[in-house]
Amino acid sequence: MRIKGKIDSIAFGGEGILKHEGLVVFVPYTAPQDDVEIQIQAKKKNFARAKLVKIVENSPDRICPRCPYFGTCGGCQLQHLTDSAQIHAKRAFVIDALSRIGKIKIDDLTVVPAKDLWHYRRHIRLKLRKENTGFVAGYIGHDPSQFVPVNQCAIFLPESDPFLAKLQGFLQGLSSEGIEEASVRLIKNDQRILLAFQFSSFLPVNHPLTEKFIAENSQCEGILMQSPQELKQWGQTECEIQILGLKAKFSPFGFVQNHPEQNENLYKALLEELPGKSGKILDLYCGIGLTSLLFARKGWQSIGVESHPETVALAKENASLNGLISAIFYEGKSETVGIELLKKERPDAVLCNPPRTGLHPSVVQALLEVQPHCILYVSCMPATLARDLQKLAEGGYRIKQIQAFDMFPQTTHVETFVSLVKES
Repeated sequence: MRIKGKIDSIAFGGEGILKHEGLVVFVPYTAPQDDVEIQIQAKKKNFARAKLVKIVENSPDRICPRCPYFGTCGGCQLQHLTDSAQIHAKRAFVIDALSRIGKIKIDDLTVVPAKDLWHYRRHIRLKLRKENTGFVAGYIGHDPSQFVPVNQCAIFLPESDPFLAKLQGFLQGLSSEGIEEASVRLIKNDQRILLAFQFSSFLPVNHPLTEKFIAENSQCEGILMQSPQELKQWGQTECEIQILGLKAKFSPFGFVQNHPEQNENLYKALLEELPGKSGKILDLYCGIGLTSLLFARKGWQSIGVESHPETVALAKENASLNGLISAIFYEGKSETVGIELLKKERPDAVLCNPPRTGLHPSVVQALLEVQPHCILYVSCMPATLARDLQKLAEGGYRIKQIQAFDMFPQTTHVETFVSLVKES
């Protein structure tokens, strides 16, 4: 079934929304105000999914995508939109989720734009697919059944940078015999790149080739190869970042925020929201301890909770590295150890930065029981943020401030920071 119409808006995930005879139709890679002809591919009771057949008239928000893989690669969804249109869409994602899911109405929302819109990513992860006797690196496609080999990635490196093409040459000569699954993480450290490989079974039999690759490519500072049985390293493999005057080590296989500029903007907003120089703050899902240490440097008594043992060890090492030994870190889940510390320590403020799934219901319940004066909530998923905010609002918390950060330009991802205070 083919229909014509105008795209109304962009849904979270990047698909355009076209409304036709009471049916909401989702159309990938369209822009608001595009006049389009589309082909319905799947239809449910109240919505349908379609593919774009042709654009009858371009939206003023539409631009030519910069990346040759756009439309097939699943990494970016918004390269065809102007910068201002991307910000507008991300503002709408958050406002819509708050209204529709959280029943929270806000008049407007500030989205802090990024200055660095390209080459900003601190790291990327490429899937390795077996090809002949070696590998080829790429992304999972917009169609998850497709694999897209890449020789460039404009949100990671300038298009003229040959590093990814050289990496593909190296991978073709790396033995894939007996290895079913593999990936490589590329991490930028100033102008150099660290490669962190993960293999499902064992390392390639000819892994010593890595020494030659490092010797012939000055841009590569080191290589790690990890399997369930062993870990081997060549060159410089330690990862360290600096943020707001702090130094922090992180694992090449672990989590670290991807946009250096916007990461600092977010942390500044967190610090400004608690202007006092004393108090006790519980930092749930603290990661490598950056937020805990920033508040400790400000004079707060910081207590961090993180579930991954290696990450907790790094947080403690980072505290020592920066001379902030007053910050204390505990290993455990926020829904167990975190709740125990919340009830025991009775902090003045709680900082929550959960994964996309949001806060565990038991954490929300514990917050409502203990009632810290202030809750700082950082979220990468508007839907689960809205769900949790509704529960906190029903429990007597008021939203004092809310702002979003364009942490991932060219994609639909948006980071949101909410400050809540307990009504007296």
